[in-house]
Amino acid sequence: DQESIASGTDFQQEIYRGIASSDNFLFVISPSAVESPYCADEVNYAASLNKRIVTVLYRPVDAATLPPILKSLQWINFSQARDDFYIHFSELVRTLDTDREHVRYHTKWSQRAMEWADKDQDPDLLLRGSEFAIAQAWLQTALQAHKQPLPTDLQKEIVGASQASMAAAEQKEKRQKLVLRSLLGLMSFAFLAAAGLSAWALGLWRQSEIAQLQAVARTSKALFFADQKPEALITALRAGQNLSRLPAGDRAL
Repeated sequence: DQESIASGTDFQQEIYRGIASSDNFLFVISPSAVESPYCADEVNYAASLNKRIVTVLYRPVDAATLPPILKSLQWINFSQARDDFYIHFSELVRTLDTDREHVRYHTKWSQRAMEWADKDQDPDLLLRGSEFAIAQAWLQTALQAHKQPLPTDLQKEIVGASQASMAAAEQKEKRQKLVLRSLLGLMSFAFLAAAGLSAWALGLWRQSEIAQLQAVARTSKALFFADQKPEALITALRAGQNLSRLPAGDRAL
């Protein structure tokens, strides 16, 4: 601890971060460790995170002096003859390697959940996509198979909150699509209505133009037979200009 923790850092918080980021918590039993309030605090912190706690007996102690959490655990006895060291060391390695994937994910989701909780449950820190699917599958398997270490309440909480957030986002997307489809329907209706009104207005304008042309044609004809040919010609030219504004089908007039 004195070598790996930089000076000026919060010693206790650095220890806690080390425990939180570790897959296993190994406690070396000795009189000094058992009597240390710091060691007892670290054991309790590891237990609060549901860490897998492995105990190794280095020097004999009175079992009654062990922290309550350690009393129920079977320790690996390294205090016996040196000839048995490698046998016990192999047992320790096997213990640490047991169900490694489950323990690795336990650490990962625990750290994510703690970060989420430390940031006031920031929605941006929730699990999404494939990451959520992996965490949910891990949690379901761990609970159904009663895997050790058990998932923490905070891990369950972040998976549940992530699922609720994704469901809410999906519902929001569905509502947005529904609103969009409704708007498109209204726009289509409005377009058709506008097109209908335009056709009706165009029909009225066309009828008015034709009526005016017919009136101008009669005036021009009357002027012509009244021997007012220049006036008749000017009137007819004006009618021709008006006729050019009508659709091609009406120019037979």
